[in-house]
Amino acid sequence: MSTRSDVLVVGPGLSAGVAALILARLGRKVRWIPNADPAEEPEAGSWQTILPSAIGPLQRLGLWEPLLASASHPLHGLDLCDDHAPTVMGITFGTQAEPAAWRISQPALRALCLQPAQDAGAEVDVDHRVLELLEDGGRIVGVLTDDGTPHYASLVIDGSLGRGFGRQRLGLVQPRSEPGQVSLWRSFGCEPSDRPHHAWLAPLPGEGWLWCTPERGDVVTIGVICRPETAQDTAERPADAYHELINTLGWARQLVGRLKALGPVHLAADPAVASPQAAVDGLVMVGDALHALPPLTQASVVFALGSAEKVAGITQQLLSVGMRPSARDFDGYQRWAADGLAGARRLVELLSKPAAWDAAPVREELQLLLRGELWQVAVAAVV
Repeated sequence: MSTRSDVLVVGPGLSAGVAALILARLGRKVRWIPNADPAEEPEAGSWQTILPSAIGPLQRLGLWEPLLASASHPLHGLDLCDDHAPTVMGITFGTQAEPAAWRISQPALRALCLQPAQDAGAEVDVDHRVLELLEDGGRIVGVLTDDGTPHYASLVIDGSLGRGFGRQRLGLVQPRSEPGQVSLWRSFGCEPSDRPHHAWLAPLPGEGWLWCTPERGDVVTIGVICRPETAQDTAERPADAYHELINTLGWARQLVGRLKALGPVHLAADPAVASPQAAVDGLVMVGDALHALPPLTQASVVFALGSAEKVAGITQQLLSVGMRPSARDFDGYQRWAADGLAGARRLVELLSKPAAWDAAPVREELQLLLRGELWQVAVAAVV
């Protein structure tokens, strides 16, 4: 027994859900298999930053109010720090009364589109996992799930997370030009006098960053992002590596010393792979399936929304005239993704040079990037 749809969507990410939701609302027959691989489940207590440029697309999709109601709290700004002072440059997001950036729990973000997609008519299969892609004559024609059922469609949209289901199985993997990164973080309880109103970020010696974000109530999360060689033996001794890096900034060491640790040090590795192409005949990748962004940028929500909207729009145009989507149909989308990712890399480059922050052009570009606006400007003319 098999199934047939216009579009198959694979993966638990926001980009997968948004693509399924849009196409179902457009009247397409959509089957979405979130493919909840345990390795792709968000860690309990993990959060995602929603930058101002993501709010408009979420409102347009009717997802913003449900997201705020689920599990969120405001983020009023970001303070850039250096190795001498806790604050060198501050960037605000909205006002105290009307913040323009938010912290959202990862589980809430993942579940955001499940019910709206079903309400729009999509068939959402949360009981099975995708095992393999199905091919015919060099074209992807569907997927096989773990119950042995083949599912066929004119297009498969891959919205899987860091490992990238489609790119791994099709061999669309190449080493990144830059090494991968390691993230270490820990949650702390704090007194009201120590609770920051803004997130803050400081470069570390050896090409890394120290960051802090206020969470709900009296909790803050403090983390470090570094190259693997900066903190040796991180997998075996994550707590030792974490505190070794924290101690490189005197004012940060003093802050952590005043706080109460609420749990263990968590470790995540940034996969040092990327896909050299966005699509093959019969399959296109969106969000993290295409590129896993550097963890510092926090731009993945903007990228997930934008990539899902663009792919859904192209797909609807093609299916409306009876065409089966091919790789070349997504060439413009691939250029859009490359330009946006270049903006994310530019942000990392600027943040790693605190000596240049006082220069007016650098300050202005940083503010645009951190508000997510430059991403939109850079790619608005593409596609």
